[in-house]
Amino acid sequence: MKKYSKKISLALALVLSLTLILTGCGQKTQAPAAGTTAAAEDKVYTLKAGHVLQTDHPYHLGLLKMAEIAKEKSGGKIDIQVFPASQLGNERDLIEGLQLGSIDISLTATAPVSNFSPELLVFDLPYLFRDKAHAYKTLDGEIGKSLFAKLEDDGLIGLEFFESGFFVLHTNKEGIKTPADVKGMKIRTMENVAHMGFFTALDASATPMAFGEVYTALQNKTIDGAINSLAVIYSNKFFIPAPYFTMTNQVYAPSPVMISKKTYDSLPADLQQIIREAAAEARDYERQLNTEMEKTIIEKMKAEGSTFYDVDQAAWSSAVIDKVYGELVPSKIDPELVKKIQELK
Repeated sequence: MKKYSKKISLALALVLSLTLILTGCGQKTQAPAAGTTAAAEDKVYTLKAGHVLQTDHPYHLGLLKMAEIAKEKSGGKIDIQVFPASQLGNERDLIEGLQLGSIDISLTATAPVSNFSPELLVFDLPYLFRDKAHAYKTLDGEIGKSLFAKLEDDGLIGLEFFESGFFVLHTNKEGIKTPADVKGMKIRTMENVAHMGFFTALDASATPMAFGEVYTALQNKTIDGAINSLAVIYSNKFFIPAPYFTMTNQVYAPSPVMISKKTYDSLPADLQQIIREAAAEARDYERQLNTEMEKTIIEKMKAEGSTFYDVDQAAWSSAVIDKVYGELVPSKIDPELVKKIQELK
């Protein structure tokens, strides 16, 4: 009898084990590998996106639009959280964060990116672009795509170029109208050889400084002026301590939206495509927003006491072109690339 009971117990145990194995096989799910065509049904990818400007600037509004489009297109699988005003660090911190994978998406000027990928330094040459149409043709075409492709060696993937716009000079001293007028002045620039070279060529003192220190430095007259786009100047209230504008339009500043290669490679292929589509749609939105803002904020700043000087840009260009281009082309910038951009119709 005992022998018979043992046989029954053993048979039951085998049946139970087989049932568990079959049940397990039926329930097993496998997460898609990076770059596969379908995302896991219940997986939500939360991505951190950072920039250094204020919440009323087109940078921020453009990234919010990108987040909205990506969420809608992905059915909620992509959740981009936007952190403004240097909450994730300055622009160098953002770029390094992309390389490490600790930050997923960033929006910066090209100037700090060129410290990592020197090819982008070409966009900081003064008077390279005739107008915005020329810039868009360059950035959205083969030239822009080829420069973005080179970022991948640095752990970065370029998605699209937003814009900051044309840079102008604004100072806490009135009457700056000609290149000779800036001689001896201390002008805040980004830490970028092209931006600094512009003022060195005019016998001024180019003074790199952290973005967060600019307002106080202008207010305390530690510096005499700074360069930036109108929307950046307005949203950060820089026009209050430096209300005199010299409309040099010396450089058009594109703003690359980049994603960490580590983050991008971790996404399924369908979500990678959605990220690219969202960036492209948000690019057009951000550019239009920036252009519209430029038209209105001049009048707003005038109403608050700012003065604007329309200047002979050809005179400014001829004062710096030979020196700046001679210093950087071909030692740091490919002359064929410069020629290709200049001749683009």
